Amino acid sequence: MNYLLLGFYLSFIFSCTSNPFWQDGERDFPTIRGTATAEQNELNIPIFVWIRELNIFAYTEEGGQFSIPTRTSGSNENTFSGICNVYFFIHNYQIDSASFNLADGYFSEIQGDFTSKGEMIKSIHLKNLIDGRLDLSFGVNQLLTEDSVRLTFTFQTKSDVQIQAYKYFFGQYENHSGIIFKPIGPGEPIFHRYSTINSSGSTINDQMITFNYFSGQEVNWEYLIHTNSLELSDVSYEVYPVFFIGHDYPQGMMNALGLDSLQNISDNYFRMPSTIEPDLLLRIQNN
Repeated sequence: MNYLLLGFYLSFIFSCTSNPFWQDGERDFPTIRGTATAEQNELNIPIFVWIRELNIFAYTEEGGQFSIPTRTSGSNENTFSGICNVYFFIHNYQIDSASFNLADGYFSEIQGDFTSKGEMIKSIHLKNLIDGRLDLSFGVNQLLTEDSVRLTFTFQTKSDVQIQAYKYFFGQYENHSGIIFKPIGPGEPIFHRYSTINSSGSTINDQMITFNYFSGQEVNWEYLIHTNSLELSDVSYEVYPVFFIGHDYPQGMMNALGLDSLQNISDNYFRMPSTIEPDLLLRIQNN
């Protein structure tokens, strides 16, 4: 009789979806793991990995490994059931994705791109869209007051691509616009856009323009900046072009990256990983 009672007792425990001797909040949170890399990524830029339905993200570690808990606290609030889409993103690469299934916040036995333990079955390898670098075309990359300086962003397209960027038109002249100066060390990035006053006293601003390029093109964007329009500190900077690849962004991804508006460029611009190489502006020398 005792054996029958013991068998019934054990059968009851293992048939439960949660163990009656501890609360679900004390169980290990489901975690997805895998590897994501990108071609021509000599700088080893981390990849942004975002779970859309849970709005949880992380960046890959060295070697491309990632590990993301599907809960952010010890609560039982996340009891999501259904498909979770995972997106892999570097700004100048094609977005890729994978998916896994949850049932009441835990991995379902029925999976596609992941195992029932959260291991991604096939690694992700992102395809490059454009590859390039910015060049400060003056002296030893130092600025003096009263300088007008020219910058060039040269890139090669690896696929058909649509890019949004700033450009200004003034009479017969036109140049690209939108440069961000990121201090090396403490300090806030400075986003520079072109504007000028014409002979009538009206302000001429740049505009957001959409450019369409075919695969295999070599493209040169030229920028002209007068140093009096800059308010740079006495520090060195990395200098980047500001542009936006015309991705079909999944809903919510721009907000997850902190870019709720293309007009509001700040530190969050650098949450978009990119393999575009900046140039170095040495410590400013004032007259």
